[in-house]
Amino acid sequence: MDCSRQRLPRGPGPRRIPPLPAGTTGLDLSHNHLLSSNWSIDLSVPTLQEVKMNYNELSEIPYFGETTSNITLLSLVHNAIPEINAEQLQVYLSLENLDLSSNLISEIKASSFPRMQLKYLNLSNNRITTLAAGCLDNLSSSLMVIKLNRNRISMIPPKIFRLPHVQFLELKRNRIKIVESLTFQGLESLKSLKMQRNGISRLMDGAFFGLGNIEELELEHNNLTEVNKGWLYGLRTLQQLYVSQNAITRISPDAWEFCQRLAELDLSYNQLTRLKESAFVGLGLLEKLNLGDNHINHIADGVFRGLTNLQTLDLRNNEISWAIEDANEAFVGLSRLDKLILQGNQIKSITKKAFSGLEGLEHLDLSNNAIMSIQENAFAQAQLKELVLNTSSLLCDCQLKWLPQWLSESHLLQAVSVSCAHPEWLAGQSLLSVDPDDFVCDNFPKPQIRVHPETTVALRGTNVTLMCTAVSSSDSPMATAWRKDSEVLYDADVENFARYQQQSGEVLEYTTVLHLLNVNFTDEGKYQCIVTNHFGSNYSNKAKLTVNELPSFLKTPMDLTIRTGAMARLECAAEGHPPPQISWQKDGGTDFPAARERRMHVMPEDDVFFIANVKMEDMGIYSCMAQNIAGGLSANATLTVLEEMNLPADIPSYLSSQGTLSEPPEGYSNLEAGSHQQLMPAAGSYMHKGTDGSAAPLVICSDCYDNANIYSRTREYCPYAFVTEEDPLDQTLPNLMVQMPKETYTACTQNETSALGNLLADRDVPVFLSNRDKKSDRKISSQQIIEPFQVPLWGGSKDLACSHPQFLHHPLAHEAPQPLRSDGIANRDRDQASPRPCHRLREENFDFKRTQNIHDHSETT
Repeated sequence: MDCSRQRLPRGPGPRRIPPLPAGTTGLDLSHNHLLSSNWSIDLSVPTLQEVKMNYNELSEIPYFGETTSNITLLSLVHNAIPEINAEQLQVYLSLENLDLSSNLISEIKASSFPRMQLKYLNLSNNRITTLAAGCLDNLSSSLMVIKLNRNRISMIPPKIFRLPHVQFLELKRNRIKIVESLTFQGLESLKSLKMQRNGISRLMDGAFFGLGNIEELELEHNNLTEVNKGWLYGLRTLQQLYVSQNAITRISPDAWEFCQRLAELDLSYNQLTRLKESAFVGLGLLEKLNLGDNHINHIADGVFRGLTNLQTLDLRNNEISWAIEDANEAFVGLSRLDKLILQGNQIKSITKKAFSGLEGLEHLDLSNNAIMSIQENAFAQAQLKELVLNTSSLLCDCQLKWLPQWLSESHLLQAVSVSCAHPEWLAGQSLLSVDPDDFVCDNFPKPQIRVHPETTVALRGTNVTLMCTAVSSSDSPMATAWRKDSEVLYDADVENFARYQQQSGEVLEYTTVLHLLNVNFTDEGKYQCIVTNHFGSNYSNKAKLTVNELPSFLKTPMDLTIRTGAMARLECAAEGHPPPQISWQKDGGTDFPAARERRMHVMPEDDVFFIANVKMEDMGIYSCMAQNIAGGLSANATLTVLEEMNLPADIPSYLSSQGTLSEPPEGYSNLEAGSHQQLMPAAGSYMHKGTDGSAAPLVICSDCYDNANIYSRTREYCPYAFVTEEDPLDQTLPNLMVQMPKETYTACTQNETSALGNLLADRDVPVFLSNRDKKSDRKISSQQIIEPFQVPLWGGSKDLACSHPQFLHHPLAHEAPQPLRSDGIANRDRDQASPRPCHRLREENFDFKRTQNIHDHSETT
């Protein structure tokens, strides 16, 4: 029953609506100026399901008596309802569709809706600023569509949409500037989200995470500046993405990692200037791509290569004339492309390879381009059914003679409007009416490139010159430009020369020279010159510039002297461009005895050359050679191998006679490039107090090795010294210090002890704890060890230890001497007849020097 726009009977009481006929299912009372209190109706029709009261003056949701519980659709558009009242909605037990758009609602409260089976809710064009927490929870079991367009929402609270069945959500024309992460969690079934015209400037990472079934996302007319995978995270089912009319300048290389099911992408009316090779990686299912009305002037070769399913490509109103005039790979990979729109791109000429790879192309739009020349067979690879071409700038010479006949045979004349501009006698004439005999080539007004720039290889820091020459039979001024990797060089150092010369008539020769000064690796690339005049442009071949750098050593091998059985280690590293290759030679050749016996190891990543288990035949001169395309250099090192019998017995196995370190034992570390070595105690070793009171491991230090003596120029490195139980040097320490006669190892009387004391009275020496001492003193605390000063004889016998009285009476400067508290040591000393070994560590500045009078000893060190 349509009762809209009716002049209902007026009377002293409210306006009465005539009874509805039996069986009425719908009632429309729109546009009747009804108030909430000035109308009444006799509703005894239980079949009524849909009521529309749009464009009235209602201030609350109406009540229709017992029939209210049967109504499924209630439309109250454009009334004066200020709020949503749960009590008024409670009686609508069957309501599924509620439209309250264009009212005066300012807030959706947590108590606004009762529990009901509503499926469609439209609250657009109200004054809503606040969405209270849980305001839609009572509709979560049934709601499928919600529209909140044209409101004043500036922020979407987190988890406000806990609506697992909603499939369509609209938030267009609000005031949302930032969309936070996880904003739309709870909308697991959402298929379409529309947020146009909000002024959105930032989409945080994971802004749409949780939309596991979304297919369409509309973000047009916002302020987005970038497309990246952060805000696209989780949109694995997305099929349509519309982001036109934004301010996008960049597409990040991995932008589409999480939405590779896209079928339609609209990026039109943005600020894109470059399409890098990675711009559309991952969009193998894309069917429609709109890039129109940007400022694109650079398209990387093969940028569309992965779009194997693309059917429509719109590039209208950009600046990609060169893509048609020169590039041969701009559309490679688009074998299924059906429609290509290139209108308004300032295209002047079309080469025969411009549309290579477009075997399936049927619709081509080249309108609004001042095209002057089209090479023969330019459209041969396509299967065109429609060609939109309107130009009045054609150069109607012999090179265009083929076009009228081809247009006629291909049945493409319907959308083609072409006329000549040159030569003068054909100006303004339709191409299709030109007599075939008038297509002549008496001159060549369009520039013809005669000298192309040449591919060049240069050393870093040198100057490079690239030259390009073109000729034209026209007096029209020529202009030049240089490009590197398809991008124009605006600040290049260029010189231009023009001259007339006689060559089958007078022609204008134009030469352009590009100067590249002090070239670096960033100058590498493909260079090309473009020469343009009134009749069109011509492009030179691309010349590749490669910049190399001679190798230079970072590490060079050093001469090495070691004993047989040890490991030789030589280091060599170099840098250059391209990175140099490192190779080794021995005595000028590649005959390595160690290689034949599989004792040689080359580690290119670590710049190390190893020879294990060195033998006498490994001795020789080893050459490290670094070479790249720019050149090479070498560095030599001599490996000297000494047989075991030739070394004095007191030289440790890890030292050469020249102090060269080779195959050091565990605990050895090279601290300062050979100028200072240090032996570190193993885990569980004795500790001593540092100057700050903290515990620190005892160490053996030396600044250099000479004839097996250890001495130190800087005592701060190690005020104490000892050998740990596990130290492999334990058995060689006697040789490190003083070579004693063998007969002195068997016994030590008091006289011998005194003699040893006299021998060392005027010398400061490091004190070492023997294995036996350490084993017997394991339970002694660090403080107990520091108290007494005991010096074991560094002989070969485990049971021999000689005390020197001079060492027994020097207490620490800061601590009084105390007796040892170890009962084990005391009992052992009482039971033994030989003198008890005394342990004492002094915190003094010892002066480690060579033996001052070597003749006082029976053997030299």
